Amino acid sequence: MDEVLINTTTAGDQSQPSVCGLQGTQFVVVWEDDSDNTIKGQMFGAGGAKSSDQILINLPTPPGPRRQLPVTVEYGSGFVVAWNEQAAGSAATAPTQLKLRIFDADTLSGPEIQVSTSPVEPLIRPALARLQDGNFIVVWADKRADQRIRAQRFGADGSRIGAEFRANTTAGLHKVPMVACLTNGDVVIGWRARITGPLHIRYQLFNAKGAVGSEHITPATTTAAAMAAIDGGQFVIAHLNDFGEDATVSTLIVVEADVYKADGSPANLHLVSTSEQRIQATWPTLSPLSGGRFLIGWVQLNVDQPATTNVKARVFSTGGPLGKVVQFNTSTGHNRFSLAVAAASGPRDEVAFAAWTDDTQSGKDIAGRAIRGRPLTVPAAGF
Repeated sequence: MDEVLINTTTAGDQSQPSVCGLQGTQFVVVWEDDSDNTIKGQMFGAGGAKSSDQILINLPTPPGPRRQLPVTVEYGSGFVVAWNEQAAGSAATAPTQLKLRIFDADTLSGPEIQVSTSPVEPLIRPALARLQDGNFIVVWADKRADQRIRAQRFGADGSRIGAEFRANTTAGLHKVPMVACLTNGDVVIGWRARITGPLHIRYQLFNAKGAVGSEHITPATTTAAAMAAIDGGQFVIAHLNDFGEDATVSTLIVVEADVYKADGSPANLHLVSTSEQRIQATWPTLSPLSGGRFLIGWVQLNVDQPATTNVKARVFSTGGPLGKVVQFNTSTGHNRFSLAVAAASGPRDEVAFAAWTDDTQSGKDIAGRAIRGRPLTVPAAGF
């Protein structure tokens, strides 16, 4: 099928989607609606048809607060959505806090919960992961450099499990918080470190008692990254090679990925998303698949045709790439960005759903940026 328009509200800009699978048969897409500063959502069947009305994720409030950068994850029979919410007032002085809300499969929801206990960075997206014990964890960027990457576990009823804790040891204005739960129950929290020297990825393992070992430092230098746990207890970190690791940055920026063991040590498996030349990739994303496979997605610009970008993806296993690169978007021209991808394993097929911000201003949304997406069946051997 062709790509679909996800948002129903078309006034103003719709942007920054996040997507998760739900019970193997549905997907949930959430995004920020800049026309009224709310978080909206939409459910889809695995075939790409809408299976609900558009959902207002946050509780209705008088105009004033600004909500942005939502993230969602499947949880039990429903899903959780977290977002940054800036109080009414001056954008320079009004504090921003992290909030979340839990929904069941029928989109019946609980109350809003404020996660953070001190102001968060308004323009840094939080991260969510479902835990092996049935609970979930939220990770975000605090405004304080010495308390930068923070985390909190929650139970099914929205109650806190333990105290909020700091993940980073080395202080700095770190960005790109990431989190994944391994099959052994441990949690890995990662971030893009901002300290003296090149920008690179760091991560820390945690079990129920606290940190396991010390901070791990990866050799990759990058501005964007993604993390996902895969079957077999390992995890993957994808990043842009945008500081010329393998080529001249002006003519080749690709997504690369490295696999790590459950103890945090490198598995010595380095993967490159594509062999295409003269391209620039952005918005790297990861989604675990069954059987130890995973999907790497990205937005790609051809430097010889800079007027348009396309959404690309490829399936990998710990043995290397499977199949070819596939393109999710079916419309042409203009630009796509803010990519999110999730997979769901149903009774018949495994399906990946990609959602992105689109500025084509076509079809039923000509007012501004829109959220578009498309599901694709994922063959066992890749696309």
